[in-house]
Amino acid sequence: MRKIFVLILVCISLVNFSQDFLARIKEIQAFYDALDLSLVKVSILDAVRISGIKDPMVCYLDLSKDEYVWVVLSVVERVEISAIDGRMLARSTLKMDNYSYSINLQNAISLAILSIGKNVLFAYPTHEGWIVGTKEKVAAVSMKTTAVIWIKDRREYFESLKVQGG
Repeated sequence: MRKIFVLILVCISLVNFSQDFLARIKEIQAFYDALDLSLVKVSILDAVRISGIKDPMVCYLDLSKDEYVWVVLSVVERVEISAIDGRMLARSTLKMDNYSYSINLQNAISLAILSIGKNVLFAYPTHEGWIVGTKEKVAAVSMKTTAVIWIKDRREYFESLKVQGG
């Protein structure tokens, strides 16, 4: 009974955690539509490495003060990396609940790249698994095994979230 209760709490915290960043990723969908990928010189995996965060949970490309910025988040830190030259722009502390998984964010991104292409713009956790997206496609990658669960059109995926109220 206690294990079930803990599992439910972990699932609730995972959904709440991802919803905050999902809201921001939804807000910047028009930015992704108009994005000139030739200006992004630092990949999502390079940004994770540059950040120095050992166990990242969210990473997405954002626009901050007219500069392309990778935002990398863990349960304790937020780091902003320039997507143009890889400079670390900001580092701040966070306090969020942690959860366990077998497949980490970097491995999920690497697996998704094989299915949806290399220009990954965002990756974050949900109850479905890691959601990894490019300008055109979104893939759900299992958190338990090396498998892509589904692939969808990015615009249709975010439209379906609006309809669901998520």
